[in-house]
Amino acid sequence: MPEPRADVFGDALEDEEVGTGDEDLGLLVENGESQPRSKPVEVDGVDEDVPEEVASMWCRCSCCSLGICGLFLLSFILLTHWGFMKRQGLEDLDDLMNLKDSFWSETTAPLTPDAALPIMPTAFVAEATTSTATSETTTTTTTTTRTTESASVIDPNFLSSVDTVEKALACMRLTNPQLEATYPDDAEEHFQEIYDNISSFVSMDFPAHHWAGYTGPWIENYWIKNFTSKWFQRAEGTRLRDVFGPFIPIFVPWVDLAVRERAYPAGMIDMLKQKMRKTVLYVTVSQHDLGVFGGAKMSTFPQSDMPNLFVFSAGGFGHIPVPLLKQPETPLPDIPIASRRYFVSFVGSGWTNRGVRQNMEAVTKAWGEKTHREVFVNLKGMNDWKEVLVNSSVTLTPRGFGRSSFRAGEMLQMGRVPLYIWDDVPWSFYRELWDQEIIGFSVQIKGLEKMLDHVAEVGFEKLQSMEEKILSMRNSHFSYEGIMDQISKFLTGRGGSSDLRCVKFKRRRRRRRRLKWLRPLRRLQRWVQEWLV
Repeated sequence: MPEPRADVFGDALEDEEVGTGDEDLGLLVENGESQPRSKPVEVDGVDEDVPEEVASMWCRCSCCSLGICGLFLLSFILLTHWGFMKRQGLEDLDDLMNLKDSFWSETTAPLTPDAALPIMPTAFVAEATTSTATSETTTTTTTTTRTTESASVIDPNFLSSVDTVEKALACMRLTNPQLEATYPDDAEEHFQEIYDNISSFVSMDFPAHHWAGYTGPWIENYWIKNFTSKWFQRAEGTRLRDVFGPFIPIFVPWVDLAVRERAYPAGMIDMLKQKMRKTVLYVTVSQHDLGVFGGAKMSTFPQSDMPNLFVFSAGGFGHIPVPLLKQPETPLPDIPIASRRYFVSFVGSGWTNRGVRQNMEAVTKAWGEKTHREVFVNLKGMNDWKEVLVNSSVTLTPRGFGRSSFRAGEMLQMGRVPLYIWDDVPWSFYRELWDQEIIGFSVQIKGLEKMLDHVAEVGFEKLQSMEEKILSMRNSHFSYEGIMDQISKFLTGRGGSSDLRCVKFKRRRRRRRRLKWLRPLRRLQRWVQEWLV
C-alpha cells in the first residue's frame, strides 16, 4: 500500500483509511467513490503535489522560521560578546554606569563630593589661587572660587571619620548622589522623640535570638547598650553630636525582631517614615544577612524609603562593613606554621550557600592534588574541628547566608589567617587591611585557584607575621568592645582614626530561575567565550 502524503499541516490520512490503488491515477477514494484530485503544482523546494495556496503558506512559514532562527543566532552572539566583555573587567551594569559618570565628570560636569578625589593640601590651594601681577581682578576671583570648590572635594573611600555633615554626605553619596542634609538645631529633642516612639513598639531590652548554640548579646545588642549608656549617662554639657557625630541614632534590634517575630512590629516602620526628616542624617547598626530593609519578610521596605539612614552592617547590606561575630573565641595554641599539617582547611556545613562552598571544596581538593600540598575540606562538620584549625596554615572562610562570614571573625579572634571567599560583593570590614593582606586574603570564588597559588608563594614567614599582627589587633578590631570603639571613632573622629571604610550600598539582586533546557546553550556560550579569549 502506498504511504500517505507528507503531513504539512497535520492533515495526513488516518491509519484506518485504506488506499484503493487509484492513488497513482490522481484519485482519492471517499465513501467508495473515486474523486478527482487537485491539479499538481510544481513549487521549488516541494517534492509533492499540493495546492498552490498551501505551498505558498509553506514558503512563508519557512521564511518566518529562518528569520526567527536568525534573530536567535544574533541574540546568542550578542550575549556571548557581552559575556566576553564581562570577563575583561566589566563585571556588571554598575561598571558601565561608573564609566558613564566618569566620562561626563571629566568633560562637562562640575566637581562634586562623590567624584572620588582626595582632599587637596592647603599649600596647593594657596598656590592655585595666586595670580600674576598682570591678571585681572575678576580672573583671580574666579580662580580662587573654583580652587576652593576643588579643595572641598572629599574622597569617601579613605575617610577615617564622618564627624561633619559634609564628610558623612560624601560617604552616603556613593549610594545616593543627590542626597542633601543639614544638622538639626533641635537634635537632642528630635532624638528623644524618635527614641520614645521606638520604645513604644519594642523594648531596648528585647531578648536576643538564639543561633548555633549562642543566645547573644549580638552586635546590635552591643550597639544599643553601649551607645544608649554613653548618652543617658553623659557628662554635663555633652551634646548629641559629641557622641554620634552628624547623625541622629536609631536604636532597633532589627535581627532579633526578624528572627524571633518574623516581622517588625506593626506600624513601627510607618512611624519612622513619618518622624524621620528628609534633610537629617540617621545612623543604625544591622546584623541581618538581608539588612535593615530585607530582614523581616513580612515588613520589607526599600532602601529608597530611607536614603538618609546610614547603616553599619555585619550582614552585607549597608554603608559600612563591620565584623560578624558570635561568642568570643580564645586564641589557638602557637605552633610554628612550617610544622602544621594542612596548608589550607575548612570544617563547616555545606548546606549554607552550597554554590560557593561546594565549588570551594572541588577547587581546593583539585589544587591540593596538583600542587601535592595537604588540604582538608569537610562540609559535614566534625566535633574536633579546632584540632584541624590548630594544624592549618590558612583557613578558608567562605560567605554564609549573607555576604559576610562568621568564620572570618572567629579565625581573627583565634589568631589565624583567614582566606575570605565571596561571590557577588566582598563584604570586607577594615577593607584596606584586607587589600594590603595585613589580616588575611580575600578572593571571589572564581579566582580561588589563583589565590591559593598566591598564598603558597607568600611563604611561611609572611603568614607568621600576619598571625602576629592579627593577635595584636584582636581586642581593638575583632571584639565587640573594639568594634564599638571603631564605630565611635568613625562617627566623631575622636580618640584617633578608625579603620572602617565606606562602600556603596549594594542592593539585593533577585536570581532568576535557570531553565534546564537552556544548559546546553550556556555550555555552547562558554565554549564560544573561551574561543574568543
